[in-house]
Amino acid sequence: MLKAFTMAEVLITLGILGVVIAMTLPGLINDSRYAAIEASLKKNYTITQQALLQMGEDEGEIIKADYGFLLLESKLKTYYKLGLDCNGMDYRDICWHPSDNSKPQYYTFNGHTKAKNSILDDGAFVTNDGSLYLFENAGGGNNHTTYITIDTNSILKGPNQWGKDLFTFQITNDGKFLPMGAQGTHYTDLNTYCSATSTSDMNGIACTYRALTEKDYFKNLAN
Repeated sequence: MLKAFTMAEVLITLGILGVVIAMTLPGLINDSRYAAIEASLKKNYTITQQALLQMGEDEGEIIKADYGFLLLESKLKTYYKLGLDCNGMDYRDICWHPSDNSKPQYYTFNGHTKAKNSILDDGAFVTNDGSLYLFENAGGGNNHTTYITIDTNSILKGPNQWGKDLFTFQITNDGKFLPMGAQGTHYTDLNTYCSATSTSDMNGIACTYRALTEKDYFKNLAN
């Protein structure tokens, strides 16, 4: 005599499968999203290192923090395959500027506070893969500040938080291109600048070094 599942047994089984899928799917989506962000971060880090080296060769000098006020972005972008040149104040489509209230805003690592936008407003461009580059170029002499911040998946995709898809690098006075948080950069205090509890409006800026050096950094973000 052939045996078969009853309709009730089939419905119970499908219900259990539905619960399992509902419990595991968000984790799988998070894993996939952060894996893509990690790959984009590493790619953009390498590309920017190469672009700065090539620019230095072409200019006949090492590109340092004091390289011409506001000139870095305008020259450096010529070494990328651009998707959109965010020229002047024409911040269209996937470009972004702190004064553009029509777009999402950036937040700190723990999402509690809006990020300090004033260090993201000295020029921008978007590469052909959708990565958004934001510049800060200020000060003078030994106090010169040159930061390159990269939104690895564009302003139109979340989470739009420092240390999660937004990562900052520093060009130092001796021409090094370092992930923020590394020794020699301006922000190394992880309790303040890469913390689940800090209320600083720059919390997350120092997470770049951790993201590039800690094996399980992105895995931990996904959990």
